[in-house]
Amino acid sequence: MNNELTYSQIEELKNRMRNGTFDVEYEVKNLIVLGYDPEIASQLIIDVVKGFKEQLFYEVKEAKEADDKENVAWFVVWMSSLLIAMLGNNDSTLIFVSVVIACAAGYLGFPKRPIPAMAAFVTGSLIMPFACGYYFKNRETFLNIEMIIPAAISFGPALLVKYLLNKLMHSDED
Repeated sequence: MNNELTYSQIEELKNRMRNGTFDVEYEVKNLIVLGYDPEIASQLIIDVVKGFKEQLFYEVKEAKEADDKENVAWFVVWMSSLLIAMLGNNDSTLIFVSVVIACAAGYLGFPKRPIPAMAAFVTGSLIMPFACGYYFKNRETFLNIEMIIPAAISFGPALLVKYLLNKLMHSDED
């Protein structure tokens, strides 16, 4: 009598759970037909279901953590470039600091695809001072909400760069 499932049986059960075609009673009956004891077959199916639930939980948790990293990276780059653009008067040293922050945020915030993120963040960081300078030129006052306009002008092309590089570059996950 068998007491364990093979790797291929476990993967087949997991695929059925992912596809929505999994039925506990049917699977237990299949194992009984294959020579498993009814109690052992039931316990093996329960173990596979529990393991699959744990695996899904960790996948969702990792995806959430990666999404949080990405959001923080976007915020850091946007705020640092906006602050440097507003306070720096297009000083090359401050633009360089903004580019360094953009590279670090791209590398740390998008560990699976750092090159497209770094290129996009650098693009946005380089355009931001000039977009702010052009938009706020000859203006004494402006509303805080108006800072979104130069951000959109600079990070619009940055998003396009990131999208294109993501499509062009190979990833291990594809």
